[in-house]
Amino acid sequence: MVKSAVYTGSTYTLTGVTPTNNAVAVEFIQAFTITPTAGAGGSISPNSAIPANAGTQPVFTAIPDAGFVVDSWLVDGTIVQSGGDTYTFPPVKANHTVTVTFKT
Repeated sequence: MVKSAVYTGSTYTLTGVTPTNNAVAVEFIQAFTITPTAGAGGSISPNSAIPANAGTQPVFTAIPDAGFVVDSWLVDGTIVQSGGDTYTFPPVKANHTVTVTFKT
């Protein structure tokens, strides 16, 4: 019988183990943090730091205030996209900041 379990903690206790035909596989996933900010003239969603597993591609959405539009998206202080109401990260490999700026 094959049993599968997903556990996200640091320890796991096996029960009911018999001496034959047992295998345990463990997968370690790197977790990073992406911290969003928005300039004057709007907001960003999500609007607080989020966890991002290695290889995932989180999406952020800009919400301009009335009379504003998205100017640019910056990752770690470098412009990566001009305009657009959403930004999708390439596969995450480190901690990052994401900032959206607005203009009238």
